[in-house]
Amino acid sequence: DIWRALRREIAVGLLMGIILGAVGLLYGFLRSDQATLSVALVVALTLPAIVVWANIAATIIPILAERFGIDPTVVSAPMITTIVDATGLLIYFSLAYLILL
Repeated sequence: DIWRALRREIAVGLLMGIILGAVGLLYGFLRSDQATLSVALVVALTLPAIVVWANIAATIIPILAERFGIDPTVVSAPMITTIVDATGLLIYFSLAYLILL
């Protein structure tokens, strides 16, 4: 069931992203200068978004590949990596632009 898998992956992604974001934010607070805090906030907000997006892509791409008659084990890893890396940069730079400007 795709919806059940997506719900589970989104929940796990949020948990992992929040933990990673908290570590990034904590690092910024420990450094404690204004520029570092702003960057730490960008990192803290970006990590949950990217981790959730990566989990969604890793759930959907193999299912779609199988439906199109393509072997998911061959297509999944390179496609997931490329999509998540490219869109992860877009997510990061978009949030950085909104927060730092």
